[in-house]
Amino acid sequence: MTAGILEALGVDMGTVGSSKKWNPKGSFEDKDFQKLNRDIFRMVEQSKSYWDPPTREQIMEKQSLAASRIQSLVAEKSRGKSAWGWKNPRAVLTMELYLPYLININPHFVTVLRDRLATAKSSVAHTRGRIDLQQAIGLVDFYGGETVAFFERHPELPNIFLSFEEVVVNPKKEAERLADFLSLELTDEKLANVYKLVIPRDEIEAAKEKAAGALVRRLPKFIRKRL
Repeated sequence: MTAGILEALGVDMGTVGSSKKWNPKGSFEDKDFQKLNRDIFRMVEQSKSYWDPPTREQIMEKQSLAASRIQSLVAEKSRGKSAWGWKNPRAVLTMELYLPYLININPHFVTVLRDRLATAKSSVAHTRGRIDLQQAIGLVDFYGGETVAFFERHPELPNIFLSFEEVVVNPKKEAERLADFLSLELTDEKLANVYKLVIPRDEIEAAKEKAAGALVRRLPKFIRKRL
């Protein structure tokens, strides 16, 4: 949602994915950075993923292997653009590898915080139970801790913290904060696009339940009885 708001404000968020039933407005997650960050995880160990991440120290050991790809991608994405960016959760751990190629173009960081338990429950649902709630809470704490540690190491980097819940409740106020932070103009047209991106959570949950119900109705009767 926040990445979509950045796009609405005029930030080029790259080659983003399309909408899905569980994410009707799309993830606004750049596929090129997504692939590169996934590959960096696998440089440490083939099985490593967002759900079973390597340590930052292990990632830093792969700096020489990833350097040329990072440099090329940053150069490609930034060419001819006044405001651009990307969203990818794995970047919490890989960002140190990117910094040498970003520092001359004045990077700004937008950090979105969400209720800890809500984030964990979302992770369980997203993985369809491959991780349980306890594991999910551990991952929330791990990535949150790494985020804090990153900014403690780099207090010179411009950074703004946003509350997911606050954006949902007051999108205009939070869009104004973002526009001010990034020195972008918030026009009426841009604000209208921001409002289109913020879907109340109860509407999303209702849509999920409706989609799940439709799926069950399409199942053969003997399967429905077992469910």
